[in-house]
Amino acid sequence: MERKQLAPGVCITTLDASKFNRCCITLHLRFPAKRESATDAAVLALVLERGYAACPDMTALSRRLAELMHTRTEVFDRVPDMVRFLAELPEYGVELYTHKKMKTDSVVALRALELARPAMASLESFTEEAVKDCLMALAAENGLKTGQMMWPVRTALSGQASTPGGATEIAYLLGRDESLRRIDKGIELLRG
Repeated sequence: MERKQLAPGVCITTLDASKFNRCCITLHLRFPAKRESATDAAVLALVLERGYAACPDMTALSRRLAELMHTRTEVFDRVPDMVRFLAELPEYGVELYTHKKMKTDSVVALRALELARPAMASLESFTEEAVKDCLMALAAENGLKTGQMMWPVRTALSGQASTPGGATEIAYLLGRDESLRRIDKGIELLRG
């Protein structure tokens, strides 16, 4: 077993297991216990645990998050803020549903969520592709533009104005039950 310090508070431990045709690498990150950063350090484990239910293994989850975030991440320590909503839906206001470019407001958003909720609940397979196909067809059938469907769903799922990934990716990571619960909360908020 070999342990190397990569940076202050960051060590890597390797265990050579060549006779077993496997290699084990453990990376330990130590963060100073500061009030302003404690939540960020703790939420990453919650995000991984929450996302695990939607992915077959941690490798699949890590790959999917990396795909979603690689073009949106410039500074690594911003990652916890970007994905915190996966662990817990933040409080947000009705104003997030209004988006000039997407041509949405609270009336359009309520209609979109009320259409999306039963359609997503009845999906046989809750994959990114199935959710996307469902929402795109639903928008077309009901005279909505794609953004008028996707923006309210993404907003209800994340509670944020900006996220790594859109409605379908977030729905997949959250899973069916959590997605429907968050859409219900969005509908409740919009009905006031």
